[in-house]
Amino acid sequence: MKPVLRYSVVKENDIAPNTSNEGVLYDRTVTLQSSRGTWRLIGFRSPEGIDYEYLTNDQELLPGVVAFLYHRRWDKEKYYDCFKNNNKQAKITLFAANIGASVQMREMIVLWVRYRTDWR
Repeated sequence: MKPVLRYSVVKENDIAPNTSNEGVLYDRTVTLQSSRGTWRLIGFRSPEGIDYEYLTNDQELLPGVVAFLYHRRWDKEKYYDCFKNNNKQAKITLFAANIGASVQMREMIVLWVRYRTDWR
């Protein structure tokens, strides 16, 4: 969550002792300065030990399910971004190789024309 986001805690929600809530640090109902409705702020510690905060307007799902869905979405976005950036680099390399190949081809044509004619 961005540090400039201002909120007030309305209440601390209970976290059910459930395996789907594993890693959940807290579940709070909050109000934002920039919004009229109530929101949920869920703290989550990943298996790697990194702490995350997720903000949602869903009041029904278990906090562990919300954290899981957000965490998985973030993983997919990171994967897609890496794939896109690597693919972009591959396209640049391929484009540079094509330019090199076309220069070589042009030089070969010039040599062939010089060889077949008296053009200098």
